[in-house]
Amino acid sequence: MSDIFLIKTLIVSLLSFSFVGYAQSATTQSAAKFLKERDERVFRDNNNNYGVTYADVTGTPFWKNSYLNAILFENGAPIETTPVKINLFTNELYFLKENQELVLADNNVNKVVFVTPSDTVTFIRFVLNLFLNRKKMDGFVQVLNTGEYQLLKYIQKELLTSDSALSAKRYYFKETNYYFIRKGQKVEQIKKMDKENVLVHVPLSGKLKEWIDANHLNFEKEKDIILFLSYYNSSAVPRN
Repeated sequence: MSDIFLIKTLIVSLLSFSFVGYAQSATTQSAAKFLKERDERVFRDNNNNYGVTYADVTGTPFWKNSYLNAILFENGAPIETTPVKINLFTNELYFLKENQELVLADNNVNKVVFVTPSDTVTFIRFVLNLFLNRKKMDGFVQVLNTGEYQLLKYIQKELLTSDSALSAKRYYFKETNYYFIRKGQKVEQIKKMDKENVLVHVPLSGKLKEWIDANHLNFEKEKDIILFLSYYNSSAVPRN
């Protein structure tokens, strides 16, 4: 009888352990899926030379340098809540476990929702029909608003070099933002952040145009495009 009690206790303890905190992997995340991230990890530079480490590069490959609490999703289902950070250069998720930085080895996580006391920030990957310069992009993309028409932001991190006869070669991360409008499975790049190139992707009514003018929206600004799409998605004003 005591043996049965001990076995039940052990099972309950193991199940509880698998769901507590970020130091423990969720049941769907086995230890074999993680790789240790080492300082000597190297990348190709833009001349396809090996031997470049993070210590050699100015700037950051991450969206945020600090670890932030996030809910991880696979195929629309939440699988774990844990502090992570996104490496936008390699499109990898970083974790901390026993004071070691680990990288998720598989690509099953297709949605990350960072949760802060005041807001949430959502990243998704493997977006259908998202192309940049005719190349399919499957990396993490930030979703800037909810609703029928969404503003997507792809933050590209490039490893570039700068050198001259008077100085040694210098490596740095260049960050470039690209924006897209998504409606269902249709994704179109905003060629230029201005009123004409944003509004071409959404049907407008005269009243909506009046609302834009009355609110003095500047479509060169990300926050104003978000404001417009949020109003557009929730508004009862006729669009045509």
